[in-house]
Amino acid sequence: MGAPPGDVPVSDTPSAGASPAPSAAEEPERSVVSPPVRARALAAIAIAGACGALVYAHALKQPGWRGDTDQVWFAARMLLDGRNPYAEVGPGRPFDMRFGLYYPLPAVVAFTPLALLPVRAARALFVALSTGVLAFAVSREGWWRLSIFLSGSMLMALMSAQWSPLLTAALFFPALGAFFVAKPNVGLALATYYHTGKAVRTALWGTLALVAVSLIVQPGWPRDWLEAVRTAQHFVPPVRHLGGPLILLALLRWRRPEARMLVAFACVPHTTLVYEVLPLLLIASNLGESLMLSALTAVVWLIPVVFPELATPVTARIAITGDLLVPLLYLPCVLLVLRRPNTGQVPAVVERVAAGVATRLGRARPATARRETR
Repeated sequence: MGAPPGDVPVSDTPSAGASPAPSAAEEPERSVVSPPVRARALAAIAIAGACGALVYAHALKQPGWRGDTDQVWFAARMLLDGRNPYAEVGPGRPFDMRFGLYYPLPAVVAFTPLALLPVRAARALFVALSTGVLAFAVSREGWWRLSIFLSGSMLMALMSAQWSPLLTAALFFPALGAFFVAKPNVGLALATYYHTGKAVRTALWGTLALVAVSLIVQPGWPRDWLEAVRTAQHFVPPVRHLGGPLILLALLRWRRPEARMLVAFACVPHTTLVYEVLPLLLIASNLGESLMLSALTAVVWLIPVVFPELATPVTARIAITGDLLVPLLYLPCVLLVLRRPNTGQVPAVVERVAAGVATRLGRARPATARRETR
């Protein structure tokens, strides 16, 4: 992103005689002309309807297909029946799948209203709501932001009914940050994007509310969840893939929210498939960059499809995709970030920590110099 939404002055109409805004590399806190709210809302509704219809039609065409949220839907139904979802999802269990239930119970609690619907309708409605909110959010910075809906990341997120569109929208609407708890590893990385303490607190209070409700409903869920997650051998941080340490160069622009998010994303263990990196497409600051990053995610997504022998079983596909994402997405994002100045607002606590580190380094240098002169 050129600058965090809270830092970018937005107007619904351009000023008379205004000159073109400079690029993000030249001036990060440029003025952004936001499309009218009504037009954005209509576009969001259209996109939500199209995405939801696409997912529902795909389910009708392939009845045996399962989306990622299907396990959460089933877990929510088990929870409503007073049963332990973690004992019902996994290999050889009522909801038979390769892996266990890796989602923490707050994700199941949040999904409970949709569990009242049939699974196909719940899946399509979840996708429609997530993509609609995301479309409305990103269009605030211009219509060109909607190009992320052409990406391989978005297409895979739709086809697998993933949480990434909703979590990406939370970067613009901190109240949605409560859903970071659905994927706490990814959510932690995304939270580093927030540039004000207020945004962090808003997301945190929502998260704590969901956690509190889940503990009331089923006090022992953290133990069951941790037991399930311990079996997830495919959760690997991108920084451990070939070339991954180079992503840390983005720390040279640590004041920029997109730089912090990029580094955090690279350091947290997660499933390295292209749907997960959807938030990183917002690092683009113009249409050209957005189309480039979107196309790169499509390439990464298609390679295992074209060469399925390299991507079987699914754990091999995850590993290969992680290997591809580093040079084809993460490092291009690093280059985009490094072209921009190290400016931007950060939460006060981050500012204090950075000042403390700088102070300690300043004290250490004279001591080192004295030892070298002896």
